[in-house]
Parts: sequence; C-alpha cells; structure tokens
Amino acid sequence: MPEQFIAYITERNVLAKGIQKRLIETTYADNTVRDVNKTSKTYSGEGREWHRTYESACKRAEVFRLRRIEAIEEELERLRVLRFEPQQRVVRVGRDCA
Repeated sequence: MPEQFIAYITERNVLAKGIQKRLIETTYADNTVRDVNKTSKTYSGEGREWHRTYESACKRAEVFRLRRIEAIEEELERLRVLRFEPQQRVVRVGRDCA
C-alpha cells in the first residue's frame, strides 16, 4: 500500500504560488509521488519538485528566486543599453517619387 505523508511542493511557479503543502502518496515510479486530492497530479524528484521538510523547500525556492533576479537584471541591462534613434529623412528626387 502506498505511503501517505505531507510534502512541500516547489514547482516552477513557486514564485507566483508560493510553497504549497500537500498530502501526497508514493507511487511505483522511482522518486515520484502523487497528490492524494488530485489523482492525476504527480511530482517527481525529491528535493526538486517535492520535499519532506519545509526547510528543504525554502532552499529550493530561494534558488528559483535568485535565478529570477539574475534574469531580470540581465533584461534590465539589455534595456538600459537599448536606444531608439530617429532615422534621417531621405528625400528622393526623380520620377520614382510619389
């Protein structure tokens, strides 16, 4: 019979939804668990998507937070150097002018 226990979930959307506490049970697949209340929802990788302790989940969420800050800083730097210059107006002379 599958073991049921409380786990802390840190999926990719952890920065939007936060760390979620769920009742899960083990499955036959290696290191994969299933949400008891959402039978089709599974989480793989203890220490990645699910954790037995809140402290472990916090460490993983912190990794996501730091990666997101780094990505935002890179985007901000790209935007800081981006410039929009007005183009010089080209005046055409001749029969092909409208």
